[in-house]
Amino acid sequence: MNQAMRGQPFTIFGDGSQTRAFSHIADIAPIIADAIHDRRNYGEVFNIGADQPYTICELAQAVATAMDVEMEVEYLPRRFEVEHAFADHSKSKRAFGEKLGRVSLQEGLARMASWAKSVGPQDPRSFYGVEILKGLPPSWSSRIT
Repeated sequence: MNQAMRGQPFTIFGDGSQTRAFSHIADIAPIIADAIHDRRNYGEVFNIGADQPYTICELAQAVATAMDVEMEVEYLPRRFEVEHAFADHSKSKRAFGEKLGRVSLQEGLARMASWAKSVGPQDPRSFYGVEILKGLPPSWSSRIT
């Protein structure tokens, strides 16, 4: 969103076919806050998040739509990362019910775009105190001070 407000192309590492399941904080925070009220949850590990994966290219288009800009992309070399990242939430649903996924990607991005526009474009920040430089993408390495 910051790139859109700055008139810059969106940065996508690789071809954008990687998938992620994006969650809005309004879906996540209440579950975390409520988890302490049931002792059966103590010591348990839960995957909490959205079930619907989107490609990074689909995300970029949804951000462009939310920001009301034409999508322009700068593709950078692929990073060595998980290609498809989303989790099984069946245990969470058994423990907390069907509370996840109430805020769609489009609605979450619309909310975030409204906030981002109210704050305005920001200057990119440098990274401080990075201990391991091996394998950092060149676009990140240039931001280390």
